[in-house]
Amino acid sequence: MGQEDLDRLRRGWEAAPEDPEPFFAMFHENVEWDMTNGPFPEPEKVYGPEAVRQFFETWTDAFDDWGYEPEEIIEADPHAVVHMRQWGRGKESGVPVEGHVFQVWTFEDGKVVRFRAFTNRAEALEAAGVAE
Repeated sequence: MGQEDLDRLRRGWEAAPEDPEPFFAMFHENVEWDMTNGPFPEPEKVYGPEAVRQFFETWTDAFDDWGYEPEEIIEADPHAVVHMRQWGRGKESGVPVEGHVFQVWTFEDGKVVRFRAFTNRAEALEAAGVAE
C-alpha cells in the first residue's frame, strides 16, 4: 500500500456522503468484507462490491444523521489500519449513538481486496502484522 492507495481511501470516504460511487469503485470484484470480529450486531462476512454496498445500505438506513471520521490511519504495507469513529441517531428510537471500530484495509493493485473490522486497536494491529 502506498500513498496513492491511502489518498484513494481518503477521497472515497470524503466523497461518500454526497456521491458513494468513488468509495465503491475502490473495491476489487472479489473483495472480502469481514465484520466477524467487529462491533456489529450481526457479524458476517460478505464478498463482492455489490454485497458491500448492500451492507452499507442496511447499516446506514438504521440511522438518521449517520456520519464517520477516521481518527487514526497507520500504513502497514499492504494494509492500512484505521481507527474510525461513527455516530448517528437511531431512526426508530431517536437515541444518539457513537461507536469506534478498528479496521484493516488491504490493497492490491490499487483496489481494496479485503476489509476486516475489529473491536480494539491491538487486534487490528496484530492482524496487519504491526507491533505496538
